[in-house]
Amino acid sequence: MNRSPLLLSEVLRAHSVHRGRLPAITDQSRTLTYAELWDRSTSVRDQLRDDGYTPGDLVAVAASGSVDHVCVIVGILRAGMVVAPLNPHLTSREQQTYVGRIGAAVAFVDTTGGDPSWRHFDELLASGSDGDVNPDTANEDDLAIAFPTGGTTGTPKAARWSHRSLVLALLSSAQNLRVTPQHREVYLSPFFHVTMVTGLLTTLLVGGTASLHRQVDDDAVATLLSPRPSRVFATPTVMARVLAMAGPGPHPAARPTLIFGAARSSADFAKTLLTAFPAAQVFTGYGATEFGAVTRVFPEEINDGRGVGRPVSGVRLKIVDDSGAEQSAGTVGEIMVSSPWQMDGYLAGAAADEPFTVDGFIRSGDLGLLDRDGYLHLAGRRKELIKTGGEAVFPAEVEDALLTHPAVAEAAVVGRPDPEWGERVEAAVVLTEASTTTVSDLVEHCRANLARFKVPKRILAVEALPYTPNMKLDRAALMEVLASC
Repeated sequence: MNRSPLLLSEVLRAHSVHRGRLPAITDQSRTLTYAELWDRSTSVRDQLRDDGYTPGDLVAVAASGSVDHVCVIVGILRAGMVVAPLNPHLTSREQQTYVGRIGAAVAFVDTTGGDPSWRHFDELLASGSDGDVNPDTANEDDLAIAFPTGGTTGTPKAARWSHRSLVLALLSSAQNLRVTPQHREVYLSPFFHVTMVTGLLTTLLVGGTASLHRQVDDDAVATLLSPRPSRVFATPTVMARVLAMAGPGPHPAARPTLIFGAARSSADFAKTLLTAFPAAQVFTGYGATEFGAVTRVFPEEINDGRGVGRPVSGVRLKIVDDSGAEQSAGTVGEIMVSSPWQMDGYLAGAAADEPFTVDGFIRSGDLGLLDRDGYLHLAGRRKELIKTGGEAVFPAEVEDALLTHPAVAEAAVVGRPDPEWGERVEAAVVLTEASTTTVSDLVEHCRANLARFKVPKRILAVEALPYTPNMKLDRAALMEVLASC
C-alpha cells in the first residue's frame, strides 16, 4: 500500500500530538484530553497483548457509556482485535448465547451489567502504560467492529465492519452533518448501537469533544443551551424531554445541531424544535446497522416534506418488487442499498455463510418509495405489512394520516390477529400536551383521510411509545400494550 491505511487510530494518534491538551471525552466523573485518551488506550492495547489475545480476536464489551469504555474501544482497535459491543441490560443467558454465537475470545464488563463470571474492564486500565513503544497492529481491511443486529430475520447476529468501512462512514457523517472541532457532542445513545458511528466516533474523528450522558440531565441541556456549537442525536421522544427541560424558549443564543430519527413524528416536529432553538441546524435521515447512515434531510429543506432525504455522496438506492425488479418513481417496494462503508457480512451461525448482497446491494427489509426528485419516503418493514380482509395496509400510511391531526405528536400502527379479518389495524398515539381530542375524533379524522379498510379498528392514547435500546420503535412491546388494554 502506497498510502497511509484508513484507520481511526491513526487520526487519534495525530490528535494526541496536535490537539493533545484539548478535551476529547467527558462523563460525570472526569474529562480526558486527546493525549490522555491515547495514553490510556495504549494501556488497554498492551494489556490485551500481555494476556495472550491476538489480532483478529473478538473482544466483547458489555458496559454503559463512560470515559473508560471509550479507552477500551480505542485500545481494542489499536491491538488489531475486534470490538464486539454488547447490551449490558440483557440477561446473563442472553449475553452468553450471543457471545457464544459470534465466537468472542473474551468478554469484559463494568459495574452496570454483564455476566458476573466475565472479566471487569478495569483490568485493562490498571497497569498503566510504559509509553507508546510498540506499533499498533491493524490493517484497514481487517475487521474492526461487530455491531449486534437482528438483521431482517430477528435472529441475533453481528454486522461486520472493517476499519476502512468505519473510517469512510465517519468521514461521510462528518461531512453530511457538518461536524467541526468546535462541536460538543451530547451523547445519549448506547455504545452497542451503530449510532456510535454517527455520534461519538465522528466527533472524535474531527477532534471535537464528546460529553457522555446516560440520560437527559441538567448538564446535557445546559450544553445544548450554550452559545458554543453542540449536537445531539436522539428519538423525537428524547428530543421532547430536552425541550421540556430547556423550557419553551425561544433560546436564540443556543446553536445546537439536532438530529432525530427512529420514530414517525409529526410533520411539525422540526418546526417545534426550531421554535425553541431558532439558530439550530436540524437533520433527519435513514440508515441501518448493516450500512450506516445513507440518506440525509438537510436543515435548509427540513420543513419541505422530503421524507428521509436523498442518498448522500457515494450511496446508491433502488426500490424493488418481490421478484427483484426495479420499481419506477412513486411505487412502494423494498429498499436496497449500496454504500462504500457497508458491512462485510454477518457473524454468527448460518448467517455468516449466506449471501448478504444482490449485485452489491443489501436488502434492507424496509419498504419505501423514491419520489421523482430522488427523495426516499419510508412505508414500514416488509414483515410489518398488515393484511386485513384481503387488503394490504402499510403502517406508515396510517401513521402519516394520524400525524396530520394537530393533537397527535407520535403515532405507531400494527396489525393484530383477528378471527374475521386475519389481521386488524390498531394504533397507539401520543397526544400533544393539554389536548382535549378524543379517540373518536381521531377515528373520524382517519375516516376522512383513509380508505375504509385502513381505518384503525382501535386507537389507544399512551403517554409514550416503547422503544428498543437501539432507539427503534419496539413493535413487539407495543403489541403487548395493545393486547393488555
